[in-house]
Formats: sequence, C-alpha cells, structure tokens
Amino acid sequence: MARILVVDDERSVRLTFSQILKNHGHDVWMAEGTPEAMQTLSQHEIDVMVSDIFMPGQNGLDLMSIVSKEAPNVVVVLVTGAPTVETAIQALRGGALEYLCKPVSPEELIKAVEEGVDAKQYRDRNQHCADHREVQDKAVELVFGRCEHGNGQKGGCIHCTLAVLRRVAEAYKEEGIPAQEHKNWGQPCAPEFH
Repeated sequence: MARILVVDDERSVRLTFSQILKNHGHDVWMAEGTPEAMQTLSQHEIDVMVSDIFMPGQNGLDLMSIVSKEAPNVVVVLVTGAPTVETAIQALRGGALEYLCKPVSPEELIKAVEEGVDAKQYRDRNQHCADHREVQDKAVELVFGRCEHGNGQKGGCIHCTLAVLRRVAEAYKEEGIPAQEHKNWGQPCAPEFH
C-alpha cells in the first residue's frame, strides 16, 4: 500500500484515478492544483504524485519543479490530454518517472504508480545505505581516530586498531563483563603487530 497524491483540475479525473488507486489498496489524497498539492505534501508523507500537466495557474511541470525541491523523495508521474514532444521532453528531463496520455487506462495508471512505488523504495534504500555509511565512517573515526603512526590513515592502521581493541578488552575486564572463552582473548593476533 502506497500513499498517492492525485492532482488534476478536473474533478471527474481526480475521482476516477482516486477510485482506481483505492481499489488497488493505496491511500489517496486529491488536489485541484499546485497550492492544494503543496499543502497536502507538507502535511502527509506521499510516495507518488500523479499530476495533470495542463491546469490553471501553475501547470504540472511547474508543480513537478517545486516538488523536486521541496519534497524530493516524491516520485512524479505526469498525465496530459494534449501530449507534445516538447512537454514529454520537459517532463522526463525534469524528473518525471512516467508521461501518460489521456485517456489513461486503469492498467496504465496502476502500472505507472507501482513503478513509482518501486522507484521510491529503491531511492529510500539507497539513501538509507548512504546515511548508514556516513554514520559508520563517523563511528570509525570517533572510535579509532586517525593513525598515531603518522600516516594519517582514517580509522587507523592495524597497530592502532589492535591498541583500541586491547583498551576495549581491558574496559570489559574492569567492568566485570565476562569475555568470550578464547585462548588468545586480549592478546595480539601475531607478534609482528607489537
């Protein structure tokens, strides 16, 4: 189940798209134009926005541009009843995942939204991994610091790493935390690393 925002100035299109998406288990919000769409985006975490291109005031391309700056995790699917090569190029260059031409069949709409949900999950996973790597890098530097042997290596060389591990083992012993039973616990793994 995904959270979908349908933006179209035509009430009948909003209602039709909304019903199709709800029938496939999605939560759906509707907006008549850019101001209402931005208000919805500020109040709800939306996965995919399906927007008409030609609307009074700011069009769907303008809305997509605003969304890419203010809600960059939202995947955009654009729909138009007056397709042109120019708007198709603008839509895809602007970051739209899909450019659909009206009339849109229920199958086309569901397929585009499901591809949008997959794209969002992929983006979210990549962002999570990037955030996780950043946290790991900071943790390594906090725990191990920079190499004390002058090479400036981030995370320390093997000598520094073993020294930190020895300090951790000593802290465990001081706190009375039982160590794993191992014949080399707390000892360097090889004499050449002294």
